[in-house]
Amino acid sequence: MKMNVRLLFLYFTLFFAYFTVSVLLAQAEESAINLGGFILSNTYDNDSGVNNTDIPNFATSDSKPAASTGTFGGTVRQSRLTLKATGPNLDEVLGNAKTSAVLEIDFLGNFPNSTFAGAQPQPRLRLAYAKMDWSGASVTVGQDWIILAPLNPTSLAHVAIAPLSSSGNLWNRMPQIRVDQKITFNDFGKILVTAGILRPMAGDNWTNNGSQQLDISGYGEQTTHPFYQGRIALSVNAMNQPATLGVSGHCGNENTGSGTTLETSAAVLDLTLPLGPVTLTGEAFTGKNLDQFLGGVLQGVNPTTFSEISSNGGWSQLSFTPFPSINLNLAYGIDRPESAQLNNGDRSKNQTLTANLIWKLGPKLSSGIEYNNIKTDYKNLSSGDDNHYNLAVAYTF
Repeated sequence: MKMNVRLLFLYFTLFFAYFTVSVLLAQAEESAINLGGFILSNTYDNDSGVNNTDIPNFATSDSKPAASTGTFGGTVRQSRLTLKATGPNLDEVLGNAKTSAVLEIDFLGNFPNSTFAGAQPQPRLRLAYAKMDWSGASVTVGQDWIILAPLNPTSLAHVAIAPLSSSGNLWNRMPQIRVDQKITFNDFGKILVTAGILRPMAGDNWTNNGSQQLDISGYGEQTTHPFYQGRIALSVNAMNQPATLGVSGHCGNENTGSGTTLETSAAVLDLTLPLGPVTLTGEAFTGKNLDQFLGGVLQGVNPTTFSEISSNGGWSQLSFTPFPSINLNLAYGIDRPESAQLNNGDRSKNQTLTANLIWKLGPKLSSGIEYNNIKTDYKNLSSGDDNHYNLAVAYTF
């Protein structure tokens, strides 16, 4: 009797294993997983003090001793690994939606406590989301780019941190749930509508917590409400290329825990306009308490008055491709916090002029040279000025 039970259990186990493998193989035929990314090496030089030597956002005031300290170095921490998965489709009950997912990391995490820390950057999560696509509509759940201010300038020097950050370019990546809807009008063009809720990550509660497993609840999470963002855009055919004009918005609150509620809000206008071999792109914004999106020159709340800091600014870029393998870009950005809401010594204006040439040497290998002039004004303090030079080599796989 015991032998029969054991045989029956063995048969059941073999059948279950066969069934499981068959299902997995069937799903594998409908699914695809691809690993890609790039190795990016940046060699750089600064002739003045900056907040971040390899990917600078603003210059140190000339009144401070560090302003006269230039730097030379190299880094590969902007290299990236991307895992993409597609399929299988969902059941008819869910409209046979196409499914996909993305997991992406770079190496802009912390540095270890080591003599050679600059050569030992730690991984950082960039993207991690799943997506369901129907004809003209999609739902995204996970960590993705924010809905607000969707454009970025072109660069091989500023990749892990978006170009013109704190100089008019608002951006970040946050956990979110979003819905995208596309309405097409034959050959004329289309309307794009996006709305979502995001984790309310505030920028003014950065504390030195060290490495730990516990999730940190900041001023935003303490409101018990998400950030709300949305965008509507019109895209039309112009010179056989899409020209797009979009308007996006952001609103939310932050709770300091002391009975003070702070607001965060923004309105952004974005434009992509093809002009033959030249493409004009840019954004303009106005808002308050935007340091979580690197706005206000990384200043969102005045720590003395505990009031929001308003700011406005934007950026524009001209991109020219004279040959299929050559891309030239000229861009300028500016961020101007409201001076009356700042303390003495705070950053009152930040502007960056950048020019780069990107040369595609082969199917997988590219190189670029870039120049950035960063000029930062301070309230009742001398301004800072940095010239940043960058040589980039990227191998894509």
